[in-house]
Amino acid sequence: MDSRVAGVLAEGCQKLTSEASVALRRAQNPEVIRLAESIYLDCSSYLMNQRALVETLGLRPGESAVQSRIQASAPAGISELSSQALSDFDRTFVERMVADQNEILGLAEGTLLPTTNHSELKALIEVQFNPNMRRNLATARQLQTDLREQERRNRSGV
Repeated sequence: MDSRVAGVLAEGCQKLTSEASVALRRAQNPEVIRLAESIYLDCSSYLMNQRALVETLGLRPGESAVQSRIQASAPAGISELSSQALSDFDRTFVERMVADQNEILGLAEGTLLPTTNHSELKALIEVQFNPNMRRNLATARQLQTDLREQERRNRSGV
């Protein structure tokens, strides 16, 4: 089961890293750029640490329906972000980050962590993955609120 846990979280991080890479090229709002940088760095660091741990533990890569679903959804997200008008990009990226991180964090905390057997993998998730994901999700939610408020003010001419 731990190989599936690692696979799902790795796939989720790879998806977030790919989407953050697009944002680093296209985002205009400095706060959105900082969010993309944070997601990219946090996920890259987690992936590196997880790969080393999986190798140390001798886990074999495991596939799951959840991992396959995340993997299958990644190209559409990247395509949407890549083709988004620059005027809508920041809002679209932040909305996607709220949805994607909420889903991945929900899986990690609600389904994957309780089924993790290796204490080292559990610790990596509890100490690195979940806190970073929670922090980035909170930032994305605040940005989502701020961007909506800014959009509302722009429409009303305030």
